[in-house]
Amino acid sequence: MNVKHFNCFFVIRLFAALCVLVGHATRDLNISVLGYTPESKALFHTGISIFFFLSAFFLFTSYERSKLKGNNVTDFYWSRIIRIAPAIYTYAIASTILLIVLGALSLTVFTTKEYWTWLLSNFVLYPQYFPDIFHHIGTGRLNDSLWTIPVQISFYLVLPAIYWFYKRFGFQKMILCSFAATAFSVLVSFIILKFAPGSVFGNLYLHSFLPQMFYFTLGIFWAKAWSKSPQHLVLFLSSVILFLLIKADPMHLSSINSTLWNFLWFVPLSYAIVWFGYNGPKIFWQLNRLDDISMGIFIWHMVIINIFLYTGINSTLSDYPLIIALIAVTAASAFLSYRIVEKPALKLRNIKKNKPVKTRIAS
Repeated sequence: MNVKHFNCFFVIRLFAALCVLVGHATRDLNISVLGYTPESKALFHTGISIFFFLSAFFLFTSYERSKLKGNNVTDFYWSRIIRIAPAIYTYAIASTILLIVLGALSLTVFTTKEYWTWLLSNFVLYPQYFPDIFHHIGTGRLNDSLWTIPVQISFYLVLPAIYWFYKRFGFQKMILCSFAATAFSVLVSFIILKFAPGSVFGNLYLHSFLPQMFYFTLGIFWAKAWSKSPQHLVLFLSSVILFLLIKADPMHLSSINSTLWNFLWFVPLSYAIVWFGYNGPKIFWQLNRLDDISMGIFIWHMVIINIFLYTGINSTLSDYPLIIALIAVTAASAFLSYRIVEKPALKLRNIKKNKPVKTRIAS
């Protein structure tokens, strides 16, 4: 196993994916898992934030290494698209076939404008169109968890500009400006949700990187500052305790300002994530040998939840057998997605670098 895999970040990504799954399962299947409900402030309500944080944490240094190797920005964009797009395309096509087999959709769906608009929204990586053709299936929205895809894509688009700012003005100014952008984005989000919640501009903005800029900024911060920061078990444990204390919300801050509350509990959690990623139990290192199914779990879990609701499986099982079945079926779907689509697609990352070089034969 390569040295770069001597860490526990695989476990953290998997945990984040399962947090999202459990959160949506309790919401839509009306179950309780370890006392967690959609109204609670439990640990499971952290998955999306962890995904955004880790994305920036790894991608900033990845882009920096790419620039040092002389790669251009299109190489970076290509590597990101090839990591996400094949999985989304496969989900859109495979879920259509699956729903037809189950009888939830008929072949006449291919004659509707709604279906092709929905398919196109997935193919352009903006899967935020929810047509009536799915309204009778489960929650009525086949996969409302994919709002994070355009958020991620928009962050990929601006990351080279953030890196340029870092090289031009330095780390401190870059971080300060990023946090200033965070404060501005919170204000804009409030205005949009208050005065134009359903507008086209509002939807585009809310599904961009800006409302999530705080988590991306923290990820970039730790990517550059971690090696120079104190790294002790005591600080890790203190961060976990502080996170749990703020998360418990004894002062009811979430009801006063939920955005500020989310930011406050994520700061200590961010330190704990990075510390555990590098210093967690070595037994977790071995899990890096497994297939990375975290993205597949994130993509497929809502489809499986809606199928459970449509077929009535949820009413035949109690809470824990149901969540176990959901995890098992989702993990199997994610495994197939990774083995059949995502892993082979990764070979296309270097397709531009492997183009044959034309040589002129001397006469």
